[in-house]
Amino acid sequence: STGEHIPPLADAHVTSFLARQAVVAEREIGVKAIIADAIHGRTSRFIASFRGTCPVYAICYRKRTMRTLSLSYGIKAYYYKDYTPAERYPLEALADFVREGLLDPSDRIAFLGAINGTGATFLEINAVQAILDNGATEAAPGV
Repeated sequence: STGEHIPPLADAHVTSFLARQAVVAEREIGVKAIIADAIHGRTSRFIASFRGTCPVYAICYRKRTMRTLSLSYGIKAYYYKDYTPAERYPLEALADFVREGLLDPSDRIAFLGAINGTGATFLEINAVQAILDNGATEAAPGV
């Protein structure tokens, strides 16, 4: 069944719900990695708490957040300068992950991002190449 052996939600927080659904997507539709924007790291910690088996890549915009998340089980933290509001995705990080062999362009990934910086507000599942091809031209809602 969907979500079998995935811990239940600890609360009704939207970020927790989206993190759990990303882990469910790993099992149900073959997501190869879960990537999260990380200002403070809460979203990444929520994802890790559901104990999926695919890698969780935290794109950190503060070095302190990267250091803290590096100590968390199941999270691989990377520091990048924040991307512009015109970009909906951390394209530089995705391109680096492909170059380094962490992701293949055909891999389906789950990306948790935020529009307002207070925790994940959206979950997108797409192929890496589709994001790289179209991510720079799609402005985030409200921009």
